[in-house]
Amino acid sequence: MAQQSVFLVDTSVLIAHLRQTKSPSVLESAQAAYGVPVTSDIVVFELEVGARRAGREFEFRNLFKPMHSYPLTRPILIRAADIQAALLSQNKVIGLPDTFIAATALEHDIPLLHLPECPPACWGDEWPEPKAPQGEALVQLSSNPVPARGKIP
Repeated sequence: MAQQSVFLVDTSVLIAHLRQTKSPSVLESAQAAYGVPVTSDIVVFELEVGARRAGREFEFRNLFKPMHSYPLTRPILIRAADIQAALLSQNKVIGLPDTFIAATALEHDIPLLHLPECPPACWGDEWPEPKAPQGEALVQLSSNPVPARGKIP
């Protein structure tokens, strides 16, 4: 049996999956097209913080239990430092959580699925196509770049 392709999903994709009322969701469509979704412990952290702020607990464990989550390791931290330094040299910032998520994808050489920033009310059930965080700045750092319109290789 051939090994399935994996792709890393960020917090925006999981939130879109939870909020969408039509089927298939962004996550389901990506899974059908690209393989097995995985994530980062930073995404789990972001999802859990949002759940706690809303008075819920164990959002990830209850809703995405079978999804593998990559831990934050020293090589990922080193890669994140490289990304952060490169972005700062270009006067660009994507925030530390997104930097750690991007570093996780790069360190494991897997594509990253991301939705652009926008309040959920502006999309309703029509969510945009996924794209790489902050466009070309991050994509240029990747040995396995994610095209800006989410066509994962």
